[in-house]
Amino acid sequence: MRSRADFGASNRAVPQPVLLAFVAAVSIGVVPLRTTLAADWRGISPARSGKDTVRSRLGKPTQEGPDRMEFEGKTGKTVVFFYTDEDTASLKLDPRLAGKVLTIYYYPKRPVKYDLKALAKKVVAVGHGVTMEGEPMTSYDDGKHGISYHFKRDDPHVWRIVYYAPRDEFAKYRLSSGAEPDN
Repeated sequence: MRSRADFGASNRAVPQPVLLAFVAAVSIGVVPLRTTLAADWRGISPARSGKDTVRSRLGKPTQEGPDRMEFEGKTGKTVVFFYTDEDTASLKLDPRLAGKVLTIYYYPKRPVKYDLKALAKKVVAVGHGVTMEGEPMTSYDDGKHGISYHFKRDDPHVWRIVYYAPRDEFAKYRLSSGAEPDN
């Protein structure tokens, strides 16, 4: 019979594939893969996804126009805005953005409650404004990751979440005056 010391003193090496799999699993768990990627929503990425992708991910819109689609779902309302030719021309953006997602506005039916003080420490900027209905609103904006949380009045339940191209990615689409887009 082997003693307890015999088990601890085994000279067998851990097979390299097992060790690599363990290190990879630990790394993925500790370091999130999406730290540098844009905040997408349900597989839709601002400045990358087009109308066909939006339809394939969300289904048939309840309302549709040249620059927007609206969807009503079990979890809430989604409004997807798209870049138009006019947007890209007037804002001096790469014309290939036309037809791509500009922003995604998500209005949850069951708004999640946030710790606003903690959220303020995680985001890049906190802004104050007014809703279309004239109600005071506060936005917690993370331009680095392309996500903004909007709250009405002092209610800690999120009213709307907006997804957009992160600042660094958006900068790639700006044309210098007189420049043509790279192909």
